[in-house]
Amino acid sequence: MTTPKFAFVGLTRWSAALARGLAGRSDARRVIYADEVEQARAAHKDGVFTASDWNLISAIEGAQAVIVSGPVPRQVELLKALCPELAPEASVVALTPVFAPLLTLALPVGRGLALAHPLLAPTAPDEATPDWQTATAEDFGRGAWLLAAAPGAETALALAADLARAVGAQAHFMDPVEHDAASAGAVAAPQVLAAALLAVASRPGWTELQRAADRDFATATRAADGAQTGDWIANRAALTEALDALTTEISRLRAAIQVGDDPTLTNALSAAQQQRAAWLRARAAGEWDPSDHTRAQVPTLGESLGRMLFGGLGRKKR
Repeated sequence: MTTPKFAFVGLTRWSAALARGLAGRSDARRVIYADEVEQARAAHKDGVFTASDWNLISAIEGAQAVIVSGPVPRQVELLKALCPELAPEASVVALTPVFAPLLTLALPVGRGLALAHPLLAPTAPDEATPDWQTATAEDFGRGAWLLAAAPGAETALALAADLARAVGAQAHFMDPVEHDAASAGAVAAPQVLAAALLAVASRPGWTELQRAADRDFATATRAADGAQTGDWIANRAALTEALDALTTEISRLRAAIQVGDDPTLTNALSAAQQQRAAWLRARAAGEWDPSDHTRAQVPTLGESLGRMLFGGLGRKKR
């Protein structure tokens, strides 16, 4: 019997963490293709993957599951190149912070294309750092994967859900439009604000600001480290709407500061602090979706495919 195969296309923190997490849960081969050939070889040598391949078509040949990751524009290019070459039984899961541009692609995918936006575990270190070398097998434990798929891609969606569960994450289905609006506010907007703050700080007077900058400045600008401008553009409609809302709120706070309206500022800051504290508590407890209404909609793989890829872990006993 041929050993099952996961083909990873793109070397990122997400793909490396997934590969490390699967290493102890599946006997399937984990083959990596990446634009950075030497980095792919290094990841193979480090044990993240069982093999590396410099040729995209060779890397995905015979794979039952293909995992694509990287900047959204590059994922679009890779999907257009690889999908016509896939075996009919293959499913594709794209690890991406933006759904709409990938769902609108007309791709000849055998068992469908599913999209997954992995959220790292609350305890995962250096979340803003995308380097694959920071990835660990525990990166997704008690985290969440936000999922979507086109109609007819139930097998791919089930694969994405089982991948999430295999590495200890909760799987949640989201409407793609709602996801991209949420991702714009939670992921891309902080990156844009970090870039803007650093741009302002680099103007004349940076030397003095650098002396005064401390942990608060480092925290506020940290999101810029993992940013990809292609992802911003891919989600431009939702991101511009999020930035418009932020601009309105900043203008309101600016006006209150200008006239010395302490009650307005105090109320705004108190509400923000309470909201942040509640979010951090829920995140630490793994309470991603207290209503739990989305988890019921996510399918699981059939017994045979799940056992082949996950050694029986693809489907939980009831």
